[in-house]
Amino acid sequence: MGNGNESTTWVIEPLHGSTDGDEPTLVMIAGPEIGRHIAIDQPSMTVGRDAGCELPVQMPGVSRRHCEFLMKDGSVGVRDLGSTNGTWVNEKRLVGDLVTALERGDLVHAGGIAFKLVGGGDLEHEYHEAVHSMMFLDGSTGARNRRFLMDLLGREIPRCLRHGRPLSVMILDIDHFKQINDEHGHLAGDDILRGVVDRIGEITREEDAITRYGGDEFVVVMPESKVDGARIYAQRVCDAIAERGFESGDARIPVTVSIGVAALRTDLTTPDALIAVADRALYRAKKNGRGRVG
Repeated sequence: MGNGNESTTWVIEPLHGSTDGDEPTLVMIAGPEIGRHIAIDQPSMTVGRDAGCELPVQMPGVSRRHCEFLMKDGSVGVRDLGSTNGTWVNEKRLVGDLVTALERGDLVHAGGIAFKLVGGGDLEHEYHEAVHSMMFLDGSTGARNRRFLMDLLGREIPRCLRHGRPLSVMILDIDHFKQINDEHGHLAGDDILRGVVDRIGEITREEDAITRYGGDEFVVVMPESKVDGARIYAQRVCDAIAERGFESGDARIPVTVSIGVAALRTDLTTPDALIAVADRALYRAKKNGRGRVG
C-alpha cells in the first residue's frame, strides 16, 4: 500500500470541492467490470494484480502493483507505482512517483483498464450506477447474475483471506425442476424461479447477495458468516420454501430445494474453488434424499 502521507508531492494543487462535497467515485469504463463504480473512501487505494491491492484486477498489462489513488483534503490524486506499462491521465503518462490531482471527468488508464472520476451525487454517477445494475442483474428472476457473483467473490475472497474474516456461500438447486416444467409448463417454472428468489429474500440479510448461478441454481454469498451460522440460515431457506407451495395460474405447486454450504478456507483462493466445495455438499444433499442441507 502507498502511504498517502503529507510528504507526498502533488504535481498540481488539489481542487477542493471538485466533487461538490459528495464522495468521489471511480467508474470502470474499460476492463473486466465495465460500469463498476468504486467509492474512494480511504486515504490510499492501490490497483494491481496483487491480491493485497484494494482494487485487485487480473488482466494482462496490469502490473502487480500498478498505480495508487489517494484522497487528500477532499481531493483525489493518482500516481504510478513503477508499473511496466505506465499510468496515464487524459492520455498523458505520469512521471516518477509524483501524484497528479484529478478533476471530475478525468480519465485514468492503467494497462488494459480505465477509470473515470465522477462525483458521488451527480447525474453521471447515477447513470453509471444504473448501467452497472443492469449489467449484473438477472432480468428473469430479479437476482444478481453469475457475472456479479464471480466479481463479488473475486473481491471478497482476497479481502477475507487478507484480514482473516469469515465468508460462506450457499448453493441451492430446485428439486425435480425439469419435472415441474414438464407437468406445469415453462411459464409455471419461471413463476417458481421468481418465487424462490422472493422467498430467499424474505429471510436474507441486506449485506448478503442472492445470485442466479445458472438454470435453477442460485448462490447466496454471506460475508462475515461462519459455516455454522450459514448452515442455520440454509436450513431456514429450505424450510421456508418447503412449508408453502407456489402458485402459478390456478395451480398450487409444492417445491423443495437441496442446499450445499461451504466456508472460506486458506486453500480456497478462487471463486470456482469455493463454489466447488459448496457444490459437493449440494450433491450430498441430493444423494441423501433432497429437500435438505448437505
